[in-house]
Amino acid sequence: MSQGMFSRRDFLTRSGGVFGAAWLAANFPAIAAAANAAHRVASGEVDESFEFFPAADGALIDAICAHIIPSEGAGPGAREAKVVVFIDRAMTGFAKTGADDFVAGLKGFAQAFSDAWPQEASFASAEKAVQQEFFATQVDSGFFGFVRFLTHVGMFALPSYGGNFQKQCWELMGFEDRHVFHPPFGYYDRDYPGFEAIAAGYRKES
Repeated sequence: MSQGMFSRRDFLTRSGGVFGAAWLAANFPAIAAAANAAHRVASGEVDESFEFFPAADGALIDAICAHIIPSEGAGPGAREAKVVVFIDRAMTGFAKTGADDFVAGLKGFAQAFSDAWPQEASFASAEKAVQQEFFATQVDSGFFGFVRFLTHVGMFALPSYGGNFQKQCWELMGFEDRHVFHPPFGYYDRDYPGFEAIAAGYRKES
């Protein structure tokens, strides 16, 4: 990442407002279902096998997402948040109408990398410097916009449903999750333990 680009904190903070509230409200049940699958994987409750993508495609998507939101030190990135699993579930959920376009874009990305770096076995297995050099040539593509959108959704979900694992992304953005801030906001449920209790109950029943 060049010095002229935003820090990851800036990137996440500015990205948090890119989604329309109306769209999220209309699609939240499907988004939550996909995110919950990612959270359960991150919690070790299910294996990390893919339902939609072949393993090689999953590795490629994981590598791409890791460049969109990289990890820094002990901080979380898309890889730590298991965003690739969220995207896999999304292809048969809320994003299924765009699944064919996503797959076509992924194949185009892989082919473009192979053409540019024929000596490399794949983008996912290439050294980071090689990945970064090629990745810089793809950021204006329609596919990049698509995968970036899905990466953001996977990262910014409530921790109970997936992404933002253990609230690390909120912490990175400087958001303090106190459930109740100032009265009268939330006064009616100030003693409610929150969504974590619901998630725990769901995991116990499933």
